[in-house]
Amino acid sequence: MKKNTILKAMFLLFFSLYLNIHAQSLLWHSGDISQNEEKLLEAFKKYQKSPSKEKRKTEFLTEFKERTAFHNSVIDTIKKEPDDKKDWLNWINRILSLQYIYDTTSPMLTQNNIPQKQFNSVLDSVRTVAVRNLYAQGVKVLDDRSESNHYARAYRKLIVVQQLHPGYEKTEELLQGLKLEANKTAYLKPLEMSNQGNYFTVSLGSSSMDEYVRGKITNDINQKVVGFKIEDQGISLPDYEISLDWKNINLNNNADFKNTFERTAKMNNNTVKASVTYDTQKFSIASSFEVIIKDKTHGRIIDSRVFSAGDFADYVTVSYTGDQEALTHDDLEKINASRFANAGSFKQDFINSFYDHQLHPLICGFIIKTLGW
Repeated sequence: MKKNTILKAMFLLFFSLYLNIHAQSLLWHSGDISQNEEKLLEAFKKYQKSPSKEKRKTEFLTEFKERTAFHNSVIDTIKKEPDDKKDWLNWINRILSLQYIYDTTSPMLTQNNIPQKQFNSVLDSVRTVAVRNLYAQGVKVLDDRSESNHYARAYRKLIVVQQLHPGYEKTEELLQGLKLEANKTAYLKPLEMSNQGNYFTVSLGSSSMDEYVRGKITNDINQKVVGFKIEDQGISLPDYEISLDWKNINLNNNADFKNTFERTAKMNNNTVKASVTYDTQKFSIASSFEVIIKDKTHGRIIDSRVFSAGDFADYVTVSYTGDQEALTHDDLEKINASRFANAGSFKQDFINSFYDHQLHPLICGFIIKTLGW
């Protein structure tokens, strides 16, 4: 298979999976695969430009051995798993990546007596077995009504079958039927704030956090997810109800210390001086957040999860005494910023940022994995 064909095949497979990344509870490992290729290609390009440099050669060969060995180690692990547990797409993507690595770096491999490998037959074999197993799993899950989200689980498996082998068996027919079941609604209950610890010292109202948290979850999920949509509770009852409980928020000022630095400068043959004081307050936050997803149709909890997380941040203000002309440009920028600094706003921004980066991805990921297709 030529390099361009491999590249095209990888792009199509990766792109199709990216569109369904929200629906994958496994199968997708784009991060380390792309990292493997980027680091190897960087070493390869340097070696190509300076093939006579032993250092470049060593760096490339080391990267090549490490990257290919890593792919093969993951594949070996997947092989040992039972067929119903195998991460088939991860296996297939790594075979494609290995082929891409060998094809792209073939000139330098030849120079170093490393035999070229072809993975076409292996890829075809794995794809055939993967399609057969995933299809069987999808049909089995579809018929298992003991789980309220069995339609979503079946869809995830069958959509992969369709990507790997379009038109396989009754895949297309089953997917069309499943899409009719995808028009579900979920209601995001108002955010509960319980056991807030010293949260109220931040002077933030729970109503503002309710709007902030629910707004972000609703926007992110409704823009990205297939299978359900978060809507306001109207006349008809939603299919699912999602409860949010920010169980505690402990925001602490662990330390407050000052550092003073002396500045001097020459101005018109005169020496000017200033003292700059950096006042640093070190804040930490510890929190737990519970999400409960309930199937309203069957009147039972599908799943629940408590997410615990923490973070740190410094609140720094800068002041000075003496002659301003002695200050550095960095001093002046921080002093000017300090004039508009507000500890209350900093705390609110810190909590919002903490939610955005530490909690929000976990919460959305859990909801999407449970309900998304």
